[in-house]
Amino acid sequence: MTFYLVHRDSQALVATDRPLLKAREADRLTQAAALLSRAEALQAQSHQRCEAAEHEAFRKGHAEGLEEGRRAFLAAVADLTEQVETWRQTQEREVGALALAALRRMVDDIGDEAMMAGIARRAVAAVASGSDVQVHVAPELVEAVGDAFADEETLRAVAIRPDPNLTAHQCRVVTGEGRIIADLSVQLAEIEKRWSLAHVD
Repeated sequence: MTFYLVHRDSQALVATDRPLLKAREADRLTQAAALLSRAEALQAQSHQRCEAAEHEAFRKGHAEGLEEGRRAFLAAVADLTEQVETWRQTQEREVGALALAALRRMVDDIGDEAMMAGIARRAVAAVASGSDVQVHVAPELVEAVGDAFADEETLRAVAIRPDPNLTAHQCRVVTGEGRIIADLSVQLAEIEKRWSLAHVD
């Protein structure tokens, strides 16, 4: 049997076994062929749009994945930095505490006389030159502190005064301008404060 091809595309085939068709039949076949052609064109457009959408979705997903990965990486770096900083501060506090404890032991080993003599000399050195100075210490330390200033060449007069109200770790330096509290506890607190401030970024 012989068939006569009316329409053919990738999806449909229209054929007839009659070589001659009535006008009405021919019109219907022509319309059917046109509809099939239109359907194929729409399918091609739909396929292209689907491919474009897939590519765009892949590109967007890839970009979003990269951005998400970048944010996760930055968050991890920030977290690690915070952990390192916390560890550093902890280590500095521990080192500072150990150093201060060692300093306190050294103070105990030096002895009250030598310690207060050194503190008194340091406090007097901080006073403006030319001022007459009185150094007040516990009565049992007057001789040792006085000896510390005996060999020192100075343009000012330094008088050592006993004060029964002071303990072995307390010292007052008095001038015409005012008074300096040079207690051992004050000196240690100042050292501790300087160490603490040195560890603040």
